[in-house]
Amino acid sequence: MTTGTKAQMMRTDGLARVRALGAAEKWLAVLVTQRRSGAPEVAPTSTAVAALTGLADPAVSVVNAGVLAHPLTGEPVVAFVARGATAKLVNLRAHPRATLVFRAGWEWIAVRGPVELAGPDDPLPGITDQGAADAGASERLRVLLRDIYAAAGGSHPDLAEYDRVMAANRRTAVLLAPERFATNPPGAEHVESADQPATDQGQSTSTSPAAAHRDSGGDFR
Repeated sequence: MTTGTKAQMMRTDGLARVRALGAAEKWLAVLVTQRRSGAPEVAPTSTAVAALTGLADPAVSVVNAGVLAHPLTGEPVVAFVARGATAKLVNLRAHPRATLVFRAGWEWIAVRGPVELAGPDDPLPGITDQGAADAGASERLRVLLRDIYAAAGGSHPDLAEYDRVMAANRRTAVLLAPERFATNPPGAEHVESADQPATDQGQSTSTSPAAAHRDSGGDFR
């Protein structure tokens, strides 16, 4: 098996688990981005979060995210929609990498990689090119935002109103290319055990509260 074939299989398996856990929890995911300035937030940053995400000074929020084909390349991406003038967009413009963590019960999977932004304030060639000559830019963005909304489990009774709100809020599509996955074993259950130590690398051997905070899970590379 070639390295490329193995990577493709790992990506396929990882995205399948993203879909399974996402669908079980209304496609809610924890988004981790790199702070632009490194300024402290209200909650202290866990070193475990930094190890899991590969970000030195992470900021955390919650989004609805889903899996769909990239509108230009057709490759699978994990995507969500961000409102304009938010901290997450400021962070992603400065450091275009992110991690999304999906969970259902005590099972979880994290996917991280580079991101692309496509929105009224974030031109992406082929989607939201700036300039009056590109009359189709707003239409392509409108379709993309709808596609992401549907992929993340969304259903709206009035899509024209949805489009209006997206435009008014200057919403941006965030497309994460899955580069690396980390997870705990399927079927893992919560175990209250002070005698079962957590591991710092590799697959989870415990799902005790200590392990939940310290364990980086198993890697799909």
